[in-house]
Amino acid sequence: MTRLTHLTSFLVSLTFALLICESVAVNLNDLEAQLQVVLPLPVNGEQIAVYPPDQFSLYQDQLSQQLYDIRENLPVTCDGVETTGYQVGIGILDDKNECTSLNTLGLEEEDDGKEAARALLDLWGVGDPACNNGVAILLALCDRSVGIFAGRGAKEQGGLTDKVLNKIVSRITAKFRQEEAPELVLEAALVDIGKALRGDTKELFAWTYEDYLVALFSLVVAFMFISSFYMSWRERRRTREVQELLSRIDDAELEARDAAAAGRAAQFAATDCPICLDTLPSDSSKVRLLRCGHKLCQVCSDHWFGSEAHERSNHVFYPLGTKHVKCPVCRADVRISGPAPGG
Repeated sequence: MTRLTHLTSFLVSLTFALLICESVAVNLNDLEAQLQVVLPLPVNGEQIAVYPPDQFSLYQDQLSQQLYDIRENLPVTCDGVETTGYQVGIGILDDKNECTSLNTLGLEEEDDGKEAARALLDLWGVGDPACNNGVAILLALCDRSVGIFAGRGAKEQGGLTDKVLNKIVSRITAKFRQEEAPELVLEAALVDIGKALRGDTKELFAWTYEDYLVALFSLVVAFMFISSFYMSWRERRRTREVQELLSRIDDAELEARDAAAAGRAAQFAATDCPICLDTLPSDSSKVRLLRCGHKLCQVCSDHWFGSEAHERSNHVFYPLGTKHVKCPVCRADVRISGPAPGG
């Protein structure tokens, strides 16, 4: 029973894989068929095809030397035998009247350009079939879409990995944004491909002005985030310190301070406010008793200390220090954190 289950699972997996392969093959065949419609085959051994054909000479004159160097001056070892170099095929859709984008040729995926370039490589037979060392570039100028595909030999032996090809595509896109002429953009791309096939990718991955701007912007954002975090942390630390200070001054100690202040007030037996010299109100809620024992009317206390203060039992007030912190009579520090009067 177990063997039968394993066999069934294997057959299901194999069928699924075959369906996927068949789907990919159908998609590639569809792409090749559509490319045959929109792009002519190269003639007379050329490696470039342009639609419409009247633009062919412009690109051929500009790109022939780079294509020759890649084909003749970069020998390839295939099955232990050194043969001619890599081959690059270039398809250019330059129709100004009817826009043909690479994304309209077939697959509805992010790598449409790459798959279309792969179909172009297979359709034209770019590169040595035994070495699979061809590279195909497909460019649609109406929307500046581009796809590059490298055969396995160009990837493994030539170093045209997906990372390198993606970088070349991004450089092509950047040059298009700068409104450079298409033939100059392709010439620069062939130079990049030739250097990469020689193992030289230093310039390809060198930082550009935009890279430095992105890095600078990232540093500024990181600095702002760290600064905000630090300010928030410092504020939380201050709050924690104040809470720890208040927790050390327990209610019993505060009540003892209040009782001492009330005792000193009884000794002074003051009936008038020492600032305005008016008689203190009979309503005790309108009289401010300080920890030194002196009393002020509420109005004068607010003018002297500010309206913000800590009120404890027996109507003893401890100013926060927004204005004055000392008694206007004896000059004692009457804050809650100040020294004891007469200490």
